Parts: sequence; structure tokens; C-alpha cells
Amino acid sequence: MSPALSDRLAELAQWPLDAQADTVDRHSAARLHYLRHDGQLVVREIRAREPAAAKQEDDEDARSASIRLFNPLDLPNLFKRTKASDNHTSDEHRQAEGRVELGEEVLAGALTSEGTICGMSTEDTVQGFRIVAWTSEKLLVFEYACELKQLYAVDFRDVQSVRWAEHDRYVVETEEQFEVYRLQAVDADGNADSSVAQHNFQPQLVHRLSAGPHSASCISSSSEILITSGHPEEGSLHVLSSANGKSKKKQLWLAPPTDSHTPTVSAVLALEVDNIVRGYTDGHLCRTTLHDLCRGAPPKVSASAALPGRIAGLHVVRHPRTQEQLIIGGADDGSVALWSADTLTLRARWTLFLTPLTYVVQLPDVKGAPLRGCALCVAADGTIAVVAVDSLQMVYMIPGAIAELRAICWQPSSMMLLYADQRARVWDTATRELWRAVGHDKAQEMLQQGGWTEFPLKENQCVPDLPLQGTTHPSASSDMNAVLHLDLQRFVAESSTVAKAISTNRAQTQTILATMDRLRVLMGALVTPGLNEAIDAICARRLGASSSGVHAGFSSNGCTALYTSDNARAPWCISPAVSAHRALAIVVILRALSVFEEYADSTNTVITFYAAALPACVGQAYRSPSLPFLAQRWLEGSQEVRHAARVLFDASAVRMTDDEAGVLVEHWQHQLPCLQPPAEQEAASSAMALFICGYLGAEKYTLMSTHVLTDISKSIALYLHDEHSTHRVLAIELCSHGFHVWQHYVDAMEVLRALFLLATSSKKDAISVQNPGAQARAALLAIAAAATPLFMTTLSLDVLSPASAEHRRSVMQVVAFLIRKRPLVLYPSLPRLMEAVVKSLDPNSTASRDAVLDTATEIIRQVVKTFPTVDFHGGTQRLAVGTSEGAVVMYDLKTAIRLYVLEGHKKRIAACSFSPDGRRLLTLSLEESTVLVWKVGSSFASFFNPGAPPRQGHSGWGALPGQGGWGTGHAGSEPFKTFPFNVGNEAEMTVTETFEYVKFEWTGDRNVRVKIRQSVLTLST
Repeated sequence: MSPALSDRLAELAQWPLDAQADTVDRHSAARLHYLRHDGQLVVREIRAREPAAAKQEDDEDARSASIRLFNPLDLPNLFKRTKASDNHTSDEHRQAEGRVELGEEVLAGALTSEGTICGMSTEDTVQGFRIVAWTSEKLLVFEYACELKQLYAVDFRDVQSVRWAEHDRYVVETEEQFEVYRLQAVDADGNADSSVAQHNFQPQLVHRLSAGPHSASCISSSSEILITSGHPEEGSLHVLSSANGKSKKKQLWLAPPTDSHTPTVSAVLALEVDNIVRGYTDGHLCRTTLHDLCRGAPPKVSASAALPGRIAGLHVVRHPRTQEQLIIGGADDGSVALWSADTLTLRARWTLFLTPLTYVVQLPDVKGAPLRGCALCVAADGTIAVVAVDSLQMVYMIPGAIAELRAICWQPSSMMLLYADQRARVWDTATRELWRAVGHDKAQEMLQQGGWTEFPLKENQCVPDLPLQGTTHPSASSDMNAVLHLDLQRFVAESSTVAKAISTNRAQTQTILATMDRLRVLMGALVTPGLNEAIDAICARRLGASSSGVHAGFSSNGCTALYTSDNARAPWCISPAVSAHRALAIVVILRALSVFEEYADSTNTVITFYAAALPACVGQAYRSPSLPFLAQRWLEGSQEVRHAARVLFDASAVRMTDDEAGVLVEHWQHQLPCLQPPAEQEAASSAMALFICGYLGAEKYTLMSTHVLTDISKSIALYLHDEHSTHRVLAIELCSHGFHVWQHYVDAMEVLRALFLLATSSKKDAISVQNPGAQARAALLAIAAAATPLFMTTLSLDVLSPASAEHRRSVMQVVAFLIRKRPLVLYPSLPRLMEAVVKSLDPNSTASRDAVLDTATEIIRQVVKTFPTVDFHGGTQRLAVGTSEGAVVMYDLKTAIRLYVLEGHKKRIAACSFSPDGRRLLTLSLEESTVLVWKVGSSFASFFNPGAPPRQGHSGWGALPGQGGWGTGHAGSEPFKTFPFNVGNEAEMTVTETFEYVKFEWTGDRNVRVKIRQSVLTLST
């Protein structure tokens, strides 16, 4: 499992060299070797630049730049390279040197005085390096260790290249074969002898590998060489090997035969997800849909006329007055045409360029501008054709330059063209004349004055902004130009929004059904039928995913890889990253389909298969998804992608052995955020380290040392408490997933308090990394269930003694949230929680009471509504709270004090209820099969004994039909009346069931009906 973080390449440096291009070689990471044009071998060290030196140089550049800004600007001579340009080139050179630099030249000597060196290759040795070089007639081998020494020279003609294979073997490539030679140590007489101190060497032929005509080669070892032959689109890939002295040639891949007379796709343009225009090698256009494209169905609409060459690019512009969409296409012969996007009717055609059309820029519709309503068609050589879209006429041409055109800057009266050689040309759009040519500094000064609109020529400007994009570049191969790129994250997000919408008309219903159909089509293109018959049946019959003829590949950083195979197991045997990529795409699509209720069960089954059952179906060649890849996608992805990445990450982590998990954690643990300097704590590598170590630590914490778990916990707290951290959501997710582990290594109460504040943030806009309220609320629910005692202790303490009024309000909002979402979590601690809520209403603390009054009132209302063991009487402002021990605690909300405790029951109270006038309280215990009636109204005696329960004042029988009842007058322990009952099995229920099946219905101040499931008890109190 590779721990690679990213495949993104960054330029470190560039240096101009006085060298023969074919002789530049860097076999070692620390040295560069090349031949100068005078034949001298040069050795230069490659080393990292000193940070202080780099900073000093940057400071000098900044001071120099600030001085130049205040100097008067001279108009340059357009025919002479200006000093400013020279300075700019120097600045560019210093900037490009970046983080590495070349050492001074060390001249090793001349390789030969006879003939010209055609090329060379180097190989490191213990004391230096060896060189093999060749001329048109000789092959020479040298050794360098402080000085250059020639080992031998032999006659050799028709050499195409020579490369080292191992430390003492090199491969000579000719037109028809490869010859492998070994450096053989010999004595003075030419006999093989490796015992002498001063070696002489001679070449010894090891074997020959017959290749035949070939176009490219790759030497993996001296006994295995890959070669290609034929045209890239019609060729083959072979491997050459040697066994028992015999040369073998094995074909690995053969391009499928193509009919040269059959047109193939050369350009693709997506106008909409279900409106795709394809250009062909015969110059024709056609229209198709995503569904037909995946099924291989023929196009439904074709253009009425064609271009005379291969379609090399397709773009779309709008008519400035009618807003009609027009397609601009270019062929490889330089011709350009406009078609109607609706009907594919040809509207205009010209032959404008010598090279194919590459970019189209539609200028803004500015009233009075000379080029209002025009589009700029840019050819590969930088030539620009100005086309009037409204009148369908070619206005004029702007010639190209030697350097590549990088950007077009436009303002109503001028156009500036920026080139790769740091020069710019400014054209007057009114007179159509070249106004001036300027250097980079002057061009930037003009742009900074404002009023310019810049169009960088890195991406096509005139392509619809859709999740589905085509590849339309003339330099791309025909295979690449037939590829459609799908931004799956964006596509699924948009599809989910449509699917979750409530249909109010027929058009909206059709849109929802079309979205569902597109998801099924994509699922059919991604899944790999043939691994499991049951899963194949579910996909085909229940989910409606028909077989697809397209090949799925993946794109990253501008590169695309396509995988073609008829074997269902092959896509899962390429690499961990490819397995992760494909599985992630499948799970994301299936989760989007699960929004439709009829597909929910089937999609969950298929997700489980691709997440957990693939190894058994694919076999030993299966490459388990890369956990670093999934971690990176979680950090960068949307909510849909994050959920899918977590599913696959957890499934892969479960399959890992303890040793594999230990190796992975050992690799990443040193990059945890708490171990990094402050400047690097927010780096992607630090967040990935926390993701991988955190989730593995939550599942396999017994394998990790205490200091690793401590570092993980500190890193979680670091992100959680940092208000500006972009990885706060990650910390919240890890709190939700492994709080039972992290609570032992950090201040768990402070972590909970941070989650309280995040969960009740006042920001109600879209969820983002800066407003992760939904994630924090989900984490609190998980923690409340897993660590209930700690959670309730923190909650109660913060209600009674908050750090601030704002914090108390947040905590009480959390309580209200838990009552709605997880009432059973609060149930065991309900008496303690209600006491804290009541005390928060202390009238002696006016400011605090006013701050929480609304929230506390809402909590009490929700508690009474949810829990039958709590009841409130508004007239008397009394609150009764039943406990699991059988006692009932009575509170007075006016004074925020506990009045007394009624202790008639010995077992858990299931429900209680005040009479309408507030003078009676009924308590019910299902475990005792008893209903007790208590007098709780104020009396004359209560004025002389405040805080004591009212005297019940009655000694007699209360009875149900067919049953006895009794009452006593002892306040606090004996109720006013007691009603035993027997309802059989209906009294057997869980706590959750009591919320629904135990009810009190008062028909008067002294009459009540008690419902226990289907049984009804009518009592007179």
C-alpha cells in the first residue's frame, strides 16, 4: 500500500546549459553530467539552496522592483530588446531557480578527439560513475573517480542508443536488435581475472534480443525490454526476454484493427448532459445523448454539411441578439465553420488558417465597441480570425508570432496579446493596426491601470460549464478526443438536489426521472458485471443498469488514464489507487440512487458488495483501495464523496492485518499536526496523517502506543479549538468516531464544550468548514450514546455554572436538541438535568434568568411533551419529575427551588400527571402495578411549614371495580389514595414504549382515565 500523498508535479528549477542535448544525463539525484559543445565532460552538483540566501535574494529583488516603480517609463524601441526586458529575463531566471541550484562546473576532460559524440549514459559506482558514449563508428566506456579514465573503446556502427541496465551491464540498441554487454575484468594478457588490483576491462556479450523494427523501447533490466512497433494508434506492445540463451518476443498488447474508411470520433462537445455533439474524422457532426452514447446506439441527428478535414475542435458561442447557440468547429486543414446548435445546420464556412483551430473567445457585448458581437478564433500558431457572430462574417485576421500565444486581454478600443517569450502586442481594434509591441513589465503596467478583461488560453473559454466535458484539442490523439470527462462530485451533487425536490408539475417529474435514468446509465458504465451473479441480477433487474459499451478511466491534474479489458476482475487488479477511484465512483453513484425509495435496499446491497466482498470474488490479484487516496478524497470532497470515502475506508481498514495497520500508522504518525511547526499544521499532509491515524486508532487502538494515541488526541483538540482551521470538520468527525479513546488523553470536558458551541452556532447558512454545525450535532449524539455519564456531567455542570451566559444558552439548546433526537440518552439523567434547568431560572440572578428564560421554557415544554415521567402545571408553576427509584421531586419554578420529594413508590415511575386544577398529582408504576394519588395543592398549613409536602389528610379506601384500595395521611411517604391494578401482559413494556402507550386523560378535576396500551382505568381522585 503506497503512502504517496499526491501525483502533482511542481517545477523546482530550470537552467540554461552549454551542452549537447543528447549528452545531458542525471543518473544520480546529486549530480548532472553533460558534454559541452567543445567536447569537454562537465560534472555539476545539484544541491538545495540555502533558505537565508534565497530570502536575501528575494528581498533584493523586491527593493529593486520598488525602485523601478518610481522611475519614469521610457517608450521602448520596438525593434530593439529593451533593458527592462533583460532585467525581467534575469528576474525570471532567478525566480525559476527556486529551491535547488547547480554547483560550479567541474571539467573532467574530453571523451574523444575523433568524431562527434552522438550520446552518452551514466551509471553510479561506489567512488564515482561510469560513462558509456558512442560516436558514429565507436563505442567508448569511461570511469570517473576524481579523474576521467577510459576503460576501453570498440568499433560499433549503427548505434541508436546505449543505456545502462545494471551496475556492470549496458544495452546497445540497434535498428533490429538489442545487445547486452557486461564489463569483464581481465589481466594484462586479456584473460578474465577479477583478483588483480588494477583492473582492465573488456566488453563481454551476454546475449542478443531480436526485436525487429520498433519505434520505442523501455529497458526494465538486462533480460527484459519493452518495445512498441507500428503507428501509435495501430501498433503493438512486446516484451523481449532471454531464457537459456534464447531470445523470446512476447506480444503484450495489440491495437484493435480499424477500418481506415470508417470515420471515427475526433472531437466531443457537451451542450447539456443529454445533448452531446460529436465531430468525426470525415468532417461531419452528429448529436447524441448520454444514454445512447453508453449503449452504443447510432446518433439521432447529423449535420447537413461537413468540413473537408478531421474535426479538431468544437466550441459554442451565442448570437448577441437572438441568444441562439452556434457551434464553431475547426478542421485539421485550417477550415472553420459555424453550425446551428439546435438543428446542426451549416451557417457559414471559411478556410482561414494553416494550422487547426484551438481556442475561441467571445468578446463581451459592450455598446459602441468596435468588436461588439465578435468572436476570436485562435489557431495553433497564434493566428487570430475575428468573426462577427451576428452577421456570420469574417472581419479580419491578426497574424501570429514565433512564440506561443498565452492570453488575450481586451478593452473596448484595444486588444493586448501576451506571448510565452514575455512580450506583448497591443492592437487598435478600431483602426485594426498594431499600435506597439512591449515587454512584460510595460504590459503588466498597462493591465494594472484597469479596464482590461483577460482571457487566458489555458482552457477553452467557449465551452458550456457542465459536469460533463469533452476533449477538443488538435494535439490530442483521436482516442483522447473521443473521451468525455465527468466531474462526478459536481454531477452527483446536482443530481441529488434534483432527486430530493418535491415534484409539483409534469415537467419537474420528467426532470427527476431523467436524473434517475442518467444515474443508472453511469452506474452501468462503472460496475464490473461477471463477479457475482446475484449482484449482476440486482443491478440489471432491480436497479435497471443496462450493460455499457464505454470504458471508464480516471483524470487527475490534466492527465487521463483509460483501462480497457473484457475481464471483470482486471479493473480491480491494477493498483490500490485505481481500485479506490473506481470503488469510490460506484459508491457515490449508488448513494445518489438510494434517494429514490424503490432503490434504497438494492443500492445498499450493491454498496456492501463493492466495499467488502470484492477480495473474495477477485482473488489474490485484488488490489485493496489505497487508504491515503481515500483520505485525500475525504478532505477535498463534498458530503456525498466524504460518506462514500468513509464507507470504503472503514471496509478496507477492517480487512487490514495488525501488521499492515502498524506499518501504515508508523509511516504517517510523524506528520500529525501537533508535531508540526505552526506554519505546517494546516498542510494537507498533516490533515491526511490525522485522518489515517485517527480512524485506524479508533478501531485498532490496542495496537498503538500511548504516545501515538496522545499525539492523535492532541491533534484533534488542536483542530477543534482553532476557529480558523480548515480541517475542523475532520476533528469533529474523529470525535464522533473515537471519543471513547481520545477522552483519556485530552481534557474531554473542554472538547465537549467546544462541540456544544459549534452545534449551536448562530450561522444557519450552508454548511462549510467554517460552520460545521450539522457535523457537531451528529458528533454530540454519538458521544452522548457512547459516554453518557461524562456527557451528562458536563451538560449539568455547564447549565449550573457556565463560563458565560452565551455558553449556558448553547448548552441548553443542546439539551433541547437531544430531547428531540435522542430522548433515551437523557432518560437516566433526567432528574439531575431538570434540577439544573430549574436552578438556571433563579430569580435572584436576573441577567442570567433573562438570557436563558426562553430556552429553559422550551426545554421544559419538550421534556413534558416527550417524557411521561415529567409534568408541569402552568397555573401553580409546579414541575413534577419522576425518578427511576420511585420518588417524585416537586419544583416551584417561580422561586426555582425544590419544594419536596414524594416517596410512595419503591420501583421506577412510568408516568405522572397533574389534575387540571393542580391540586392532585397521579403517579404510575408499571413494575408495582400501582397508581398513587397525591395532594399537592397549597393549603393553610403550608404557610407554617414551607418546603414540606402537603398533608394528605385522608385515611380510606380507593377502589377500582373488583379491587381494593387504601390511603393514609402521612405526608411525603404515604399517598392520599392508592389504586392497585392488574392489566396482565400489557404492563410489560420498555421505556421507549411507555412514551407512547401510557397516557392520562383528565375528564374533570377529580376524574381521570389511565390508558395502558388497550386497557383503560377510570379513577376518581
